[in-house]
Amino acid sequence: MYFVLPAHVIDDSPATLDAMDLLLARVIYEVHVVLVPDGDLVEQTHWFLGLPSHRRDFVRKMIYASAFHSSHKTNQTRVIVIGDTLDLLAAARLAYVPLTILVEDKFSDGLLLEAAIQAFGSDNLLRLWRSTL
Repeated sequence: MYFVLPAHVIDDSPATLDAMDLLLARVIYEVHVVLVPDGDLVEQTHWFLGLPSHRRDFVRKMIYASAFHSSHKTNQTRVIVIGDTLDLLAAARLAYVPLTILVEDKFSDGLLLEAAIQAFGSDNLLRLWRSTL
């Protein structure tokens, strides 16, 4: 999922700082993507300035990548604009909600899921999937 993070949603409240940390952790583990249209403003926030140097470097790379992001990919993926559709804390919670897929039966739908896992999943996920068969 893509989260768009405008700078105006970042304030210095403890809840916002915690939500930013939660969202950043999901980006670090490559679960979601955060696009930062106002990267220069984000770098001036207390949240950013209070990050350890390795996390600041990661956020800078995330901001840099946002500048070169193709809108073609976001047309095919769910995009959440933080502040428009959800507040920052709700977006951070949403980033941790597991994907649930309901299938009719193991054989026909299972083949579809196995193909998706092979195409998009990690090696660990593929091993886990195959261990349940």
